[in-house]
Amino acid sequence: AAVMDPELAVRLAARLSPGFLTDLAVRLDPVRAEPIIRGLPVPLVQEVGARLLERGEHLVLGRFVSVVDVEAALAVVAEASPADLLQVALCTEDLDALEAVMSRLPDDRLVGVLEAGRAPGSSEDLAALLESVSDPTRERLLALLDRRPGA
Repeated sequence: AAVMDPELAVRLAARLSPGFLTDLAVRLDPVRAEPIIRGLPVPLVQEVGARLLERGEHLVLGRFVSVVDVEAALAVVAEASPADLLQVALCTEDLDALEAVMSRLPDDRLVGVLEAGRAPGSSEDLAALLESVSDPTRERLLALLDRRPGA
């Protein structure tokens, strides 16, 4: 896929099933296929992303955050559980892309992520997330965390 003409690959992808594209996404290098991925319609990206979430493919989704636009990333995570959001954030390689998505998430979604990080056995995940984000984002997350009961 990464060596095809992007325009042709986007037209071809529109004819392939979301299930096949999900299988392909697991094996695809998103950086090499970036022009193709950016050309895909957001609803298709959202459906493939939802299937990846169902499979627990957090690492795959984390790799794709840097090559989809913020709107597509937000569409994918719109229905994700807070625990899934935390795991995808931890697997996101491009911290600038992570910042772009997190800055657009509403407070209630971020509170859910923080609560998932406070669950037994997840405190290291929460600490890793807080360590990887920018100072302003960390301050926002800590302020949200402070407002929670039992903070």
